[in-house]
Amino acid sequence: MSSKKPFKSQASSGRASLGLGVGRGSSGFGAPPTFGAASILSYISDPPELSAISAPNVVVSFKNLSKKDATTKAKALEELQTYLASLSPAAGGVEDGFLEAWGKVYPRTSIDGSRRVRQLAHNLQGQIVVVSGKRFARQMPKIIGAWLSGLYDSDRPVARAAQEALEQAFPAKEKIQGLWRAYQRPLLEYARDAILRETVLTLSDERTVAPDDAEAKHARVVGTGASLLSNLLQLDDDLLAKEQSLRREIVTDEGLWAFASHQDPFVRRAIYRLLRTCLAKDSGSMTSILKVLSTEMLAKSLNIAQSGSARDYSDTLAALTGTFPLVWTDAYTAKTPATLRLRQFIRRGSQGGPAEVWENTSRIIVYAPSELLPREASRRIEFLDDVRDGINKKDEPRGNLPTAWAAYCRVLRQFLTLSSVDDQRQLVKKGLFPIVEQYVRPSTEDTRWSGATYTSSICVLALRSVDATETTRDIVEQGWSRMADGLVHDINTSSSEQSKEFGFSQKLVAEEGSRWAALSGDVYGNASGAAAVLEALLRRIPAALLKDPEFREPLSAFFVDDVPSLSSTASFPMLASCLRALSLPSDQAQIFQRSFRATVTAILTTASFEDQLRRLQILLTALDPSSRVEIDPESGLEDFVIRAFRKTLHDEAQGWGFIKTALSYGTCILSNQTVKLIMTELSNGLTAEDDPIIALKGLELILQSSEELLKLSGIDTSDLLSRLLALTESTDEDIVVHAQTVSHLVESILSHSHGAMVHDSMVGIIQRELSFPHTISVSFQSLVDRAEKLYAASADQSRAAADLLPSGEQWQAALAPFLATVPEPCLAITDILGGSLYLARGKSADSPLGSSRDQDGYAAALRIGMYANKLIRSTSIFGKLGPEEQSSLCQDLLLTVQLASDTISLLGSNKLWVPSGASHDLEEEVLKFVSEAQTLITTWLQEQDGVIDNAQRQLQASSSGRSPRAFYHARAFAYLTEARTELQGSSKSDTDLWADQLKAARKQPEEIYRSTSLLIGNRGLMSGTKTANRLCNEIVSDLTVLQYATDPDEAVRLLVLLNAIIQYQETASEIPRQRLVPLVKRLMEWWNQEDIDPAQSLLSSSAATSEVAKVLLVLVPVIQDVYGSHWSQIVDFIGQTWAGSGVSEPVIRRLPAIHASLRLFAAVRKVRSANDDVDDAWTEMDLPSKLIQLLKTMPKSVSDDSNQPLKAVNGLLARQLSDCAPENVDDLTQLYHLVYAESLSLQEAAYGLLHRLIPNAQQEISVEAALTTSTVHLSQELLSLILEAPTLAMFAETSWQRSVPLSLRGYLLSWLLVFDHFVTSSYKVRSDYVADLQQGNYLYGLLDFTFAFLGHDKGKAVNASRLTTTSYTLDSEESPKRDAQWMLIHLYYLCLKHLPSLTKAWWIDCTGRGKAASIETWTEKYISPHVIADELGTVSTWASEAASRGDEDGPLSVKVSKTTREIMVGYDVDEQMMQIAIKLPGAYPLRQAMVEGINRVGVDEKKWRSWLINAQGVITFSNGSIVDGLIAWRKNVEGAMKGQTECAICYSIISADKQLPSKRCSTCKNLFHSSCLFKWFKSSNSSSCPLCRNPFNYG
Repeated sequence: MSSKKPFKSQASSGRASLGLGVGRGSSGFGAPPTFGAASILSYISDPPELSAISAPNVVVSFKNLSKKDATTKAKALEELQTYLASLSPAAGGVEDGFLEAWGKVYPRTSIDGSRRVRQLAHNLQGQIVVVSGKRFARQMPKIIGAWLSGLYDSDRPVARAAQEALEQAFPAKEKIQGLWRAYQRPLLEYARDAILRETVLTLSDERTVAPDDAEAKHARVVGTGASLLSNLLQLDDDLLAKEQSLRREIVTDEGLWAFASHQDPFVRRAIYRLLRTCLAKDSGSMTSILKVLSTEMLAKSLNIAQSGSARDYSDTLAALTGTFPLVWTDAYTAKTPATLRLRQFIRRGSQGGPAEVWENTSRIIVYAPSELLPREASRRIEFLDDVRDGINKKDEPRGNLPTAWAAYCRVLRQFLTLSSVDDQRQLVKKGLFPIVEQYVRPSTEDTRWSGATYTSSICVLALRSVDATETTRDIVEQGWSRMADGLVHDINTSSSEQSKEFGFSQKLVAEEGSRWAALSGDVYGNASGAAAVLEALLRRIPAALLKDPEFREPLSAFFVDDVPSLSSTASFPMLASCLRALSLPSDQAQIFQRSFRATVTAILTTASFEDQLRRLQILLTALDPSSRVEIDPESGLEDFVIRAFRKTLHDEAQGWGFIKTALSYGTCILSNQTVKLIMTELSNGLTAEDDPIIALKGLELILQSSEELLKLSGIDTSDLLSRLLALTESTDEDIVVHAQTVSHLVESILSHSHGAMVHDSMVGIIQRELSFPHTISVSFQSLVDRAEKLYAASADQSRAAADLLPSGEQWQAALAPFLATVPEPCLAITDILGGSLYLARGKSADSPLGSSRDQDGYAAALRIGMYANKLIRSTSIFGKLGPEEQSSLCQDLLLTVQLASDTISLLGSNKLWVPSGASHDLEEEVLKFVSEAQTLITTWLQEQDGVIDNAQRQLQASSSGRSPRAFYHARAFAYLTEARTELQGSSKSDTDLWADQLKAARKQPEEIYRSTSLLIGNRGLMSGTKTANRLCNEIVSDLTVLQYATDPDEAVRLLVLLNAIIQYQETASEIPRQRLVPLVKRLMEWWNQEDIDPAQSLLSSSAATSEVAKVLLVLVPVIQDVYGSHWSQIVDFIGQTWAGSGVSEPVIRRLPAIHASLRLFAAVRKVRSANDDVDDAWTEMDLPSKLIQLLKTMPKSVSDDSNQPLKAVNGLLARQLSDCAPENVDDLTQLYHLVYAESLSLQEAAYGLLHRLIPNAQQEISVEAALTTSTVHLSQELLSLILEAPTLAMFAETSWQRSVPLSLRGYLLSWLLVFDHFVTSSYKVRSDYVADLQQGNYLYGLLDFTFAFLGHDKGKAVNASRLTTTSYTLDSEESPKRDAQWMLIHLYYLCLKHLPSLTKAWWIDCTGRGKAASIETWTEKYISPHVIADELGTVSTWASEAASRGDEDGPLSVKVSKTTREIMVGYDVDEQMMQIAIKLPGAYPLRQAMVEGINRVGVDEKKWRSWLINAQGVITFSNGSIVDGLIAWRKNVEGAMKGQTECAICYSIISADKQLPSKRCSTCKNLFHSSCLFKWFKSSNSSSCPLCRNPFNYG
């Protein structure tokens, strides 16, 4: 026996230890074991370490806590409380060993089976925390789970003890909340272990604990753990996200939800509450375990008794059904149908729960998918029977009945909603009226309904759940009739007076009648009931009653005299129905009319407007419009209808129902004029400016009720459809939906009356909207959509094409004002005909154009072009036109494209489109039109040769003369001709034909456009031909002998023709040089004539200057080896052109001349090396400096984003500056403002120039500052550019598609220029610059914007790994936002490199710990490595330079470790190395560098520490310079070592104990180490000096 006991104990313990980690279900005994370490809750965990506790009695108490007896453990806890109370703070308080031991035993003690033990454990826990204070923080992760779970103990005294202990330790509620946040992970781990890993076997020893007690303990641990987890999940979402993976691991574990059907209600309630929390906070995680939830919550939990948990279970089931209805269907896998399980649950009633269980039951049925509920009426009635059985259970609390019957009615209403009409009638008959009948006439015949207690309130609730709908009204009426018949039957069959039971039977009849009357009053009201009786009589037997004078006369008096005053009562609807009954017999019309008029008058004179609407709505609804009842016109009703309509239309009153009802009577109530008035005002209200939604809803309601009203009104349906079409483009989706509905209604009504009317109306609308646009016009895209539908539906598509496409006259009339306008001169830079546009004569583009426009600013010509382009591309409509119409349409489209191209090149130049606020998107739309139209024309070139032929001839014929119209036709001809030649090629006959036409037109000044268009359109054909060469020679000859002053117009004409030849053809090289050189000299003579009025000189004409420069551009390479004075004249001509000498026009008007001269400048620069005359002229004139002057004069406030000529000039200027910039500029301050120019090119040019010049200038400034010791400042012009920092709000609505916003780009470029000042400047100058930036507080604005833009404010920082941090290349990123991010990241790097102290100060001042932490982490990851590498490189360079210079200041050794971010610095003193280490943190310089002593030699500890602190301070306060810190430390060392001599005993400066010689002989004055001198005294047995042998004074 004795040998078996240890074996049994050992085996049992083994089973318990192996059972750790098993957490699947509540059954502990016999659970399959798994290996795992013992947890803090397990009974077999290791005992606490008690050796560190000094008090023996405390050790004994702790050992007693491990005993099995609850009394022993309770006594031990009380002893520990007494011990803690006896401790005094002076004695040091509680020992650390005590705290360690308590942290070990508390979790297990807090779940003990004894309530007293658990209660004392929590009390002691609070006392320990109070006594130990912050020292207990080390134990908190181990015990926090057990402590907080105690708050949810099933025994209230225990939970109260845990709460009081918590409040005792942490009096402030904020600190308690902080515990939940700070220890989120330990709490989650505790909850996981308590619920999923602990079992009955791990928590209790089966040898000593009864199974019931063990089960109860396990249930308590699981329940408190689930409650703890539920409360933890209610933290803020951002806090929960930190431990998201662990949290989801727990809540998605199948074992957790297996406890939903646990036998202990405490566990079930905790699990149900946890599930509700999960559904509310993280329903996404629940999606993955829907099948598990369906099995545990439905298949299993519905099948068990929910006593003690019914309220929580029903709450959770309703929430689960509302969130995941499919849990009942798709996720349900059990064999027993879910419907049967639900009915089984319902039949049990509330199971002792409160009334809310019934509310939740009805919610479950309302939320449940329709598949769960029975479909057949019979099955639904059976379902209702189950509900009623649950209500009628004997143990159902009586207080729950009102709520239970309300739930029954909601279930019935839900079934009515899902049922067909026949099923609804059956449900009302068998599921509702038995309640009322059993209340009025109790009967025992139907055992299903008898035996229950029914009240009037239950009956009223049941009846009102039906709401007397049309489908069930007759059933309700039949039920009332049946009950009335039954009441009459009971009265008739009651006992007679002679019967002994007379009194009893009369009492029963009286009670029945009382219940009938009470129910009628509760449902309808007393007066309403009487009115209902009267209405029923008049409706069923009107003739018999009205023939009786005794009935008719009082009735007439009642309706005329009394009914009008009853319009405000609840019985008025029934009385109105009585009026309807009176209106039907023709012989009672007089009574009806008098009563109706009196009633209307009473309503209109005594009620408010809202009441008038409601009562008249009741009155008119009760009458029958189909009976064509005649309403007295003097009743005042028509005037009220008009007033109500206007108030409804303008004040948004809810009166459309009344208007609809009144209009449904047509001419019975309203005259035709009133109908027309209403319809007209509704149509006029359909404008976007007037909030048309009210008019739309009203019109929709009216047209749906009666189609005849639209015909009666006589309004213009085309105008109505046009307005509706415009509203379909609204940004308000509600307006669009209603507009489309009303439009379909109108079209449907029109098609029913006359099929062609809709087509004609829409064609009229399209043509009117195209030709006469206005601010509320329909967009061309909507017109295209309509036209496509009309074309597709048309039987005669040829006729439809003629109707739907614009006619030639229509389009040309729209184009006429634009073709009569002279194009802007600057367009010559981009125009295909070049400078020929200078010669156009007509009104300027500044002249106002009277063309009307739509809301986008499009003129009719542009709308027509965009409409025609879209329609032709989307349909085959073009092929349905005749050849003449096709040719005309091709011309007009090509002309529109030319005008649109101009307005894109120079926004608003010809006012074809007047830009609005949102011009960017519209500009893209115009650009898309130009591209699509050009593609369409290309298609015609390939497929419609005859059409193109005809179009070419007509365009050429129209290009005669010098009008703007001729110019545009010539340009269109040139474009068409060149495109056709490129696609199709040409024959010799074509070439000869064009050559003959050109020869005929060349000599005629008025045919300049025809000549130019022939040259440009056929330049591919005529290149290198004899005709071209001969023509070129002739023009050169004419120009050589022409005097500009005598005929400037002819000079420009010849120059234009010459440029048309030589700019695009290799013809100039074929001209003999003996002709070219005189031509160049002649052109320079024109420019350099001194005997004419400056206003008539060549430079005064931008056109002539431009054309001359373009000629020279071609001729300069040809004559580059010809020497002569003309070169200096050409160079001077370029400079004078830039300076605008003799020209009064602003720069913006001289763009063609400047553009051509810049190109000429580039050509001259290329030949400079080939000709000494060119080089001499170039050097003498100093053109690069004049290029700078041109840059300064360019308009910086004019955006070139929508000005292509200006953009071309700015871009060309920027390129020339980048290739040929001067080495020095006298005054850089005049260039700073250009960094903020409204042009990317100007910004780039100014920045590139300053970026090169500023570092060079700093070298001179540094030298001067060193010589004069004066303070240097950053330029005020530059500082003004960074004064106002941008914000994110400034760019919230800015488009980033094309580039970084120019204002932001200018601001950031200005900062880059600021940092350029630091590159080559001296330390003193850099310090002055830092002081300037600090004084103006400029940096804070930059950094605030930087980190807001980089996403740190929102917690989504930009990934900077793919960007080069240490450098930035302008505009090398395709994405503008990415480019801005790169610039900001580089600027932040420069801030840390050059302004570390200011940057660190800003970081310290950051509001919000989250933002500061995010910046630090991001900086450490992306920026600091580069800053650290630079700093370490600087130290290495400094050390190398010092070594190469052979500095004699001291033997300083510097070693840099990039891996460890350390700088090891040593100073050799007498063959011993004095060493310090400077360590750079990962987030340097946000975190400061640390100076640490490695090896102290020759100085005491105090002085050594002062040196280290001094070096640390220099680094911190000298803008983060580590080199400065090293220099300061070296100076201290050298100062201490200076003048030190060797010890006369050991001949060393440093002794073995690292001290300097400090003991001096008063006689010989030699110094000795203290240690050496002590050894000498000891060895020599005397206290004399080792050298002079005199007594040594050792004091």
